[in-house]
Amino acid sequence: MEDNGCVLDPITFTTLVNAHFLVGKVDESFGALDKMVKKENSPNSITYNSLIIGLLKTNILEEALKILQVMHTNE
Repeated sequence: MEDNGCVLDPITFTTLVNAHFLVGKVDESFGALDKMVKKENSPNSITYNSLIIGLLKTNILEEALKILQVMHTNE
C-alpha cells in the first residue's frame, strides 16, 4: 500500500486489522498491529475494539482478555 502512495494512519491500520480477521487471518491482523506500532501510530480504542471483536469471533478468548487488561491498565 505504501508503494502506491497510501498513507498508513491509524484508520488504515485498523481497517487492515478488521479485514484480516474477516478472512480468518489472525496472524496477519497482529502483523498489521505490529507494523502500526513500528510506524509510530498508536493503536486507539477503535483498533483495540476491532482486535477484541475479531478474537472473540475466532474463539481466541484468552488473547481478547489480555487486550482488555492492557486497555484498563493504560487508562
